[in-house]
Amino acid sequence: MTRLFAMIFMAVVLTVSLSACGKKNAPKPPDEKSAYPQDYPKPR
Repeated sequence: MTRLFAMIFMAVVLTVSLSACGKKNAPKPPDEKSAYPQDYPKPR
C-alpha cells in the first residue's frame, strides 16, 4: 500500500515539475523597430 502511494506521489511531483519546464512568462510581440520578417538570404 505504501509503495502505491509513493509511486502516485512521485508521478504527481514529476508531472507538476515538468509541466512548467521552460516557461518564464507570456510572449511579447515584436517592437515597431523590429527588422522581421525579412527575406532570406539577405541581398548582397
